[in-house]
Amino acid sequence: MSLRAWLEDDPARWDAFVEAAPYRSFSQLWEWGELRREGGWTPLRLAVGEAETEDRILAGAQLMVRRVPLFGTALAYAPRGPIGTLDDDAVWSELVAALRRLAIAERLATIRIEPEATTSSAVGHRLRARFWRPAPANQPTKTRIIDLARSDDELRADLRKKHRQYVAKAERAGMTVERFDGTTAPDAINAALADFHRILSGTGERAGFNTRPLGYYRQVWHALAPGNRVRLYVATRDGDRIATLFHITCGD
Repeated sequence: MSLRAWLEDDPARWDAFVEAAPYRSFSQLWEWGELRREGGWTPLRLAVGEAETEDRILAGAQLMVRRVPLFGTALAYAPRGPIGTLDDDAVWSELVAALRRLAIAERLATIRIEPEATTSSAVGHRLRARFWRPAPANQPTKTRIIDLARSDDELRADLRKKHRQYVAKAERAGMTVERFDGTTAPDAINAALADFHRILSGTGERAGFNTRPLGYYRQVWHALAPGNRVRLYVATRDGDRIATLFHITCGD
């Protein structure tokens, strides 16, 4: 199989690849790259595919590039990338070669990648065997995967006993959950996002982690809502919103 690499310029084709790819992540979606552009990054979508076809992407990486003033170089970062058929030797080799060529063309001082892969996976072994060097993680190093096709009873059985008791208590207390998505009226989602940020900020203060300003989450919402890629869930008790979940979708 003959392979080639190129910079993808078709948003629909890139997102179709991301949503179907192994190791996929929402931070590799086209819309996420455009969102990060507003923060001073330049997104580049490097794709690898068969030389005989024009629209089948096998692997790729959305790189966020930031220029370094005065030095004439740049830094590149692929959040939760690369993605695709990274277990294939030929595809991986072409992708790495393409990253090297891109680094020269764009005068990249470093390329930081952080694929959604375990250290024991084929990708993990490749990263340790080649010239890549370990670096502190930007993204969470653990991912909880929940099979939502399972029944409610099966999902509850996975919870600790105390947590099952919390769920039962909330149901007895009449707690309800509101869902907001891309079809929600602007006034309603703005109010819900304000409550989300209030709850998040309070949790961050108690738990000791930093949070972003409300405007950031509004930007994320407005960037992803047109593609119906974002949901907001808010738990309410006695008219008070007391818990929340900001949910971004990617693929099935």
